[in-house]
Amino acid sequence: MPAQIRAILWAQFKVMLHFRGGAVGAVFSGLVALIWYSLWAGLALLLARLAANPDRLPFVEASLSQFLALAIIYWQLSPLFMASLGASLDLRKLAVYPITPGKLFGVEVCLRLSTCLEILLVLVGVAVGLFLNPALPSGAAPASLILFALFNLLLASGLRYQLERWMARPFLRDAIVFFLVMAAALPQLLVATGVPATLRQTITVLWGPWWPWSATARLALGHAPVAAWAAILAWTAAAWSYGRWQFASSMRLDEAGLVSVNRLPARPGSRREGLYRLPSKFLPDPLAAVVEKELRSLARSPR
Repeated sequence: MPAQIRAILWAQFKVMLHFRGGAVGAVFSGLVALIWYSLWAGLALLLARLAANPDRLPFVEASLSQFLALAIIYWQLSPLFMASLGASLDLRKLAVYPITPGKLFGVEVCLRLSTCLEILLVLVGVAVGLFLNPALPSGAAPASLILFALFNLLLASGLRYQLERWMARPFLRDAIVFFLVMAAALPQLLVATGVPATLRQTITVLWGPWWPWSATARLALGHAPVAAWAAILAWTAAAWSYGRWQFASSMRLDEAGLVSVNRLPARPGSRREGLYRLPSKFLPDPLAAVVEKELRSLARSPR
C-alpha cells in the first residue's frame, strides 16, 4: 500500500477516535465504540447460531432476502440520520498530490467502511452461520455476501457525493429533510393505521429475483442459477459506475470552482492578494500552491 494511501487511512482513523480531544476524549470515544460494536457483535453471534442450525433453515430461507433489504436501507440511510457524511476526508483536496483518481476512488470506497461497521459485523455473522450449516453448500454464502458488501460500499460512495451536491442547494436540502422526517414517521403511521392492500401488492414487487437482496439470498442459500449471478454482478457493476461518476463529477466541480475563483481580477497591490502569494516566497511547489489554496478557501468561508 503506498505511503500516501496509508496516511489518508490513518487520518480517517484519528478522526473516528477524535484524537484532537486529547487522551480523555480518545478513551471516552473508544469506550463508546467498544460498547456499541459489542452489542452488534452479540447480534451477529445470535444470527450466526440461527443460520447454522439446520432445523431453522426454512425460517432462514423465508427471511434472508428481507434481512438483506433492511441491511441495504440501514447501510445507505443511517449516515443521513446520524449526520456522519462529514466524517470522511475531503479527497478532492488531495488531487494536487501524485495519486491517480482511480486510487483516490479506491480510498474513498475503503473509507465507506467507517460508516457502517456494524452491518459488516452482522453480515460476517450470517456468512459464518450459513457456511457452517451442513444443509447448505459450503463457500456459497461467503462469496455472495462479500459481493453484496462490495455493492453497498460502491453505492454508498456515490450517494455521499450526490447528497453533498444536493445539500448545497437550499430547495433540495429542505426537500431531503422533509423526506427524512416523513420516512421516520412512516413506520409509526403504518402500525397505527395498518398497511393498505395496494401497498402490500406493491411491496411484493420488491421481492423479485432481479433485486440485489433477492439474488444474494438465493446465492447464499445455494440456489445459484446463472440469472442470480448475472443480477448481483450487474448491480455491482452499476454501483461501481455510479460511484466513479459521482466521484469524478465532484472533483471536476471542485476544480472548476477553484479555477473560477483564481481567475477573478485582483486589484494590483492588494494586501489580501499579497497575503495569498506570500507562501510561494518561502515554500516550494506544490506545497506553496496547497497553502495558497487553503488561505483563499478560509477567506471565502462564512464566519
